[in-house]
Amino acid sequence: MSWAKNKIQNYTLVISLLFICSVTCKAQNSFVKNYYTFNVSSQIKKNNLKINVGDEVHITASGTIVLRGVTGATGPEGIDGFTNCRMDPVFDYGALLYKIGDDDWNIVDPEDSIIAERSGFLKFMVNDNDPLSNKGSFRVQVVVKRLKADNAQKIVRKVDPEKVPANTSSSGRNSPEEIPASTHSHSPPGTLTLSDLQKACSYNLNDAKSLFTSKQFRLDESNDHMNKYSFNKDNVTASIIKDIKENQTTFATSSVNNYNEIKASLSGYRYAHRKLVKNVEGVDKYTNSRYSLIIFSFKLNNKYQYSFAIKKL
Repeated sequence: MSWAKNKIQNYTLVISLLFICSVTCKAQNSFVKNYYTFNVSSQIKKNNLKINVGDEVHITASGTIVLRGVTGATGPEGIDGFTNCRMDPVFDYGALLYKIGDDDWNIVDPEDSIIAERSGFLKFMVNDNDPLSNKGSFRVQVVVKRLKADNAQKIVRKVDPEKVPANTSSSGRNSPEEIPASTHSHSPPGTLTLSDLQKACSYNLNDAKSLFTSKQFRLDESNDHMNKYSFNKDNVTASIIKDIKENQTTFATSSVNNYNEIKASLSGYRYAHRKLVKNVEGVDKYTNSRYSLIIFSFKLNNKYQYSFAIKKL
């Protein structure tokens, strides 16, 4: 009897393993990886590589560029200083930048993978506003992981926004968590994206100032370790505190759209929800491999306010 029981258990185990293998292989086979290589030496390098929504993009780069022959040599990470020589003042001089379509420029970070939130052609730029006398180039390798065409079509057919009913709370109005996130190619004045928050968290006070003032925030207070900013226009009130001593950037806003846009992009940057030591209503914690993010929503004078506190790990 025990022999028969063991035999049945062995069969069950084998069937389970076959099922797991089948599911794993099916999941792996639903994606395809494509590899591309580019040499980037000019100011903006356009190519025919189109990125689709949902593609996972991983970019690495190597090589050296001699900047103008006099300001030094750099790898893809760029060098500090020379603010007046940068095309984008937010990033280090000579750094390799990329963007998808009309999105904002970002620095190439080999430790990160990007989940594309919109479609567009991939572009590269060396962060130098006069690159004609530069010598050398960066060798850029791009890996794009995307759904196979047949699987992508199935998903497109399945997801039909027009057929999704609006979620409402018991009061009949959309709660902040239920309002669908809108997507824009460029964030409006007084708002920040999750990418902006991550960049600001890594910057020094001067570079963060360039970023925030470009978003039309006003610098209100400043000292050797902290800057405070504010924005009040078009029914949007927002504030930012950049504190390098505490290694924290805090962004508060009254914009429900901005709140939803940031929350909707969490998965794209591989944030995972974490448990707090003590559960507090309206407070959530998220982390990925590089950042810790606390999101706090509360009601003040019958209006919701939203706060994002981000730290680099």
